[in-house]
Amino acid sequence: MKDDEFQNKKHQFENELYSFFDRNEVTIKNNSNRLCHYFEMACYSKVIQYYRNRHFRIQPYPPGESTFRFKSTTKGSPNKYSFFRVSENIANPEQEIKEYDIRSNMPVCSSFDNCTYIPDIVVSEMSEDDNIQRIENQNLITFCEVKYLKPHPEMLANFIGIVHELKPDLLNGPNVREGLHPAPALMASGHSSENVHHISGEMKKRYTVNFALFYENNLARLVAEKRISESSD
Repeated sequence: MKDDEFQNKKHQFENELYSFFDRNEVTIKNNSNRLCHYFEMACYSKVIQYYRNRHFRIQPYPPGESTFRFKSTTKGSPNKYSFFRVSENIANPEQEIKEYDIRSNMPVCSSFDNCTYIPDIVVSEMSEDDNIQRIENQNLITFCEVKYLKPHPEMLANFIGIVHELKPDLLNGPNVREGLHPAPALMASGHSSENVHHISGEMKKRYTVNFALFYENNLARLVAEKRISESSD
């Protein structure tokens, strides 16, 4: 890829996140020159936009910082990186306001044991622990896997395997649940083959998941055809 094409794609993906800082001067720090990490940043912004479109209040954390440190890899302590907190915009002061954290590359405990997995984007119940190192499974709301690749059958199967470990109830019926939060999603940049398109269609019939394939050319919104409630019951 030529340097000018790389820079154009990089700025396209990076700028997806800038819109959430309004008029504040914020620098986005991402120690990477790999487009896959900038594509992940763009997908991260779409999860935030999903909640903003539903009138949630959006707040970068830590608040007041002039630099947003995006965690683009599985390495490093989570408390050294920035994230967004979203809260329900409720007019009734007597009603409990629910808040959620949207983090990148955050360890999440399995539904079955103490093993951890690291989805690219994680939505969890708000944590008051400034030194949080992992998300307990009962606090996980939903997640997204992001691949700057052309999707292939094994990629889809691997995603379903992660759903099985983290949100296994979503692999059982009923297939469609109405709720506020987007169901777990696989977001892949490249164009899918006819076989992959068929596989994703069949998986959506069986499981409560979303697929956003060829997403590099369709970053307008988060694909959230299926939604889940907080408890996913």
